[in-house]
Amino acid sequence: MMHAVSEDNVNWTKIPEDTFYAAENYSGDDFRDPYVFWNEEEECYWLLIAAREESLGGVVARYTSTDLSQWALCDPLYAPEKQYMLECPDLFKMGDHYYLFYSWDMVTYYAMADSIYGPFTEPERNVLDGTGFCFYAAKTAEYEGKRYLCGWVGRKPEPQDTGNYNWAGSLLIHELVQKEDGTLGVKEPSGLEEYFTEIAEPALAGTLGNAQAQEGGYKLSAGSDETALADFGMREPTALVECTVSLGKDGYAGFAFGMGQEYEKYTGLVLDAKNNSIHYEGCVLSRIPYVEPVISTDFIFEPDKEYHVKLVMENEIVVLYIDETKALSNRIYKSVDGAHWGIFANDTDAVFSDIVVRSPAAR
Repeated sequence: MMHAVSEDNVNWTKIPEDTFYAAENYSGDDFRDPYVFWNEEEECYWLLIAAREESLGGVVARYTSTDLSQWALCDPLYAPEKQYMLECPDLFKMGDHYYLFYSWDMVTYYAMADSIYGPFTEPERNVLDGTGFCFYAAKTAEYEGKRYLCGWVGRKPEPQDTGNYNWAGSLLIHELVQKEDGTLGVKEPSGLEEYFTEIAEPALAGTLGNAQAQEGGYKLSAGSDETALADFGMREPTALVECTVSLGKDGYAGFAFGMGQEYEKYTGLVLDAKNNSIHYEGCVLSRIPYVEPVISTDFIFEPDKEYHVKLVMENEIVVLYIDETKALSNRIYKSVDGAHWGIFANDTDAVFSDIVVRSPAAR
């Protein structure tokens, strides 16, 4: 671990004498991602490091210092004893709780505690946005009283919608929401309301199967191995779609993307009530019930309950938020270059209501 100082955050001077290495019982190859902050209670600096201890596996190591030069090793802040590493640790207080974010397994996780010293425990569903490098290495920042979770959505070797993402990509930011029980959710950053100021209802361009317009929205009805689709025409490169969705037990519904009226080739961003998850595989709508989710976010659906859903889209990046609780970030290459968007249902009845499309003001 090395130390450098700067007076302008541009020009840096290294201090070689402050360099230190992993302790004997820690891996020298896995010792990285330092996070330093001032602990008011202890009146000293804390340094958190992603590390691997020989008997515990991946841990968040903790050091303390009064001068940022000499560091004393303490017991690990967090050692779940189940992962090889806990990358990019980030610790903060929100309300009455402390939260620790970390990343591994191509996923960003969090744990929570009542004290800065722990013990930190994982909520039952402690992944806020997906698997497979769709949102990774997230750290947080506070701005004007709001806490933001900042990670990256990966890229793929080729512009195609199947498979996992590669390492690194584009910065993506969620706003954190604290629930009554202390667990966390995510929503789109509040500032987007000031950006997406043009509001319109989508115009129906075509249908597949039993898709019926009704007051305030659409009802889609699809039996076993059937698909219902309402096509709303070409999507804007940058847009926010907002609606309320309900679907039946063990069914599938969501947002569809494809070219023109080639509906048999449309793919779906899926609200999956059978597997209680949100996912996107890039497969055609008719195959969704038969595909094992690859990149997904867990979410418990209740039959016919209404959920508030938002899609934030910029070029091929499409982020779905549901009930200010969970998100799924994607690159959907089949959603750009003149592609249409719509809503669909498989093996269920689904109701989409209060659909609005928000766009940036014309410049």
